[in-house]
Amino acid sequence: MEQQQQMPCEFSSRGRKQELVEEEEGLDEEKFDDSYDSEERDGAVIYNYSDDSDFELLDGTKVDSKVWDQYYKELDESEGFDISVYPGASFNSSIVPIRSYLTDPEQKQEYTDMCHLAIGDFNSQNAKKFEFMEIVTVNASFAGGLWLYFTFQARDSDGDSDSDSDDAIKTFQALVWDEIGRTPCVDFCRLKKPLSNEGDKGPPSSSVDVEAVQ
Repeated sequence: MEQQQQMPCEFSSRGRKQELVEEEEGLDEEKFDDSYDSEERDGAVIYNYSDDSDFELLDGTKVDSKVWDQYYKELDESEGFDISVYPGASFNSSIVPIRSYLTDPEQKQEYTDMCHLAIGDFNSQNAKKFEFMEIVTVNASFAGGLWLYFTFQARDSDGDSDSDSDDAIKTFQALVWDEIGRTPCVDFCRLKKPLSNEGDKGPPSSSVDVEAVQ
């Protein structure tokens, strides 16, 4: 069997806008979430589609350009982690929300293991003792494998902290590369980057992680 080329851990997600749209023809239907048929689901606004729209989905449905504008704005600002507006399956929707793990215990365990891996990486780099609690959201981009954008909560179990207080619970973001037959690889794990509509803006790099937990 021909050996697949392994994606190096140091491959960065930043500046990958072109790569994100290259291989969506190989979408895994079992992992791809098609649960966004309703107009609103878990806080995500789903717009009605118009025959006069500018962009088409894979099934030929056309979507209003305003939906795409909002989608790309959120992708750009959140770096792929926060999507409240999802147009639908399209070669133009490079990052998609994943919900199938909510009803698939095996997939949920796989994602949980990846989050444990990510928070362990964060702890080792920052001399912290955060413990994974729960997944908040999962987004993904398809490129010969999966770039998984995890948002999850973890509790600070450091002896100097009150682990039962709300302040001890932090929200993290982790980007993990998952390729069949390979060990998942953590590209980075950081405290959630504040968005402009959430109040204070954080610095653009993951240096916010260390500053916020020191």
